[in-house]
Amino acid sequence: MSGLPLISRRRLLTAMALSPLLWQMNTAHAAAIDPNRIVALEWLPVELLLALGIVPYGVADTINYRLWVSEPPLPDSVIDVGLRTEPNLELLTEMKP
Repeated sequence: MSGLPLISRRRLLTAMALSPLLWQMNTAHAAAIDPNRIVALEWLPVELLLALGIVPYGVADTINYRLWVSEPPLPDSVIDVGLRTEPNLELLTEMKP
């Protein structure tokens, strides 16, 4: 039987083991994201969000962000959620981002 690809036993067993998961692949949907409820714990995502015109709901370490990052400016309406290395988890839970 020339022309048929050779399938190793390992590939066949892997394919058989993963085949029950195939039915779930076409039903995956992205979660609806509310752009008004985004919290960023690092400054790079904050800069990217602001560049896209999205004001984050909360940002970690806003005092130092305003001190070290001049552009884009952070609006006063943004909530400080604590330090970048230790965000306030209770506040994040209450905010429900």
